[in-house]
Amino acid sequence: MKLIKIYDSKDYITANFQRREFRNTKYGGFRDFEMPEALADGLQILRDHFKVPIKITSVLRLKDTFGFHRTGEALDCVMYAAPLKYIELFKIECQNYRDKKGSILIGAMRSVGITGFGMESGCIHIDCRKSVFNANDKYGGYCIFSW
Repeated sequence: MKLIKIYDSKDYITANFQRREFRNTKYGGFRDFEMPEALADGLQILRDHFKVPIKITSVLRLKDTFGFHRTGEALDCVMYAAPLKYIELFKIECQNYRDKKGSILIGAMRSVGITGFGMESGCIHIDCRKSVFNANDKYGGYCIFSW
C-alpha cells in the first residue's frame, strides 16, 4: 500500500483536494503523518461520482483507542450540499454492491484500495483495512457497515 505524506500545504494531491485538507483540526491532528494514497483517490472518486464538494471531517485520531482512524487508514467526510441525501445515495450504492447488483462507484473505490465503507447520520466513512469481512469480490474482502 503506497503511503503519502500529509502536512500543511496547499498543493493538490488529487484534482480537488489539497494535502492540508486531510489534517484533522477537530481531533488535534495538526501533526504531519502518512496515510494510504487510496484514501485520497477514493475520496476523489466519491466527489466525481456525486459531483458535489466534500469536506473531510476526520482522518488521523490519535486519541482513539481502536479503529482505523488511530493509524490514519480511514477518513470521514460530508457532502456540502444536502449531506443526508448523499449518505442515503451512498448507502444504496453500498447495498447494491454487497447484493451483487453492481455499483460503479463502489467498484471504482474498491479498485484503488478502499476496503471499508460506512455511513451514519452525519458522515460517510471509508478506510483501507487490511483484515476484512462480510463479503468478497474480485479484489478480495471488503466491509460495509453503518452505525
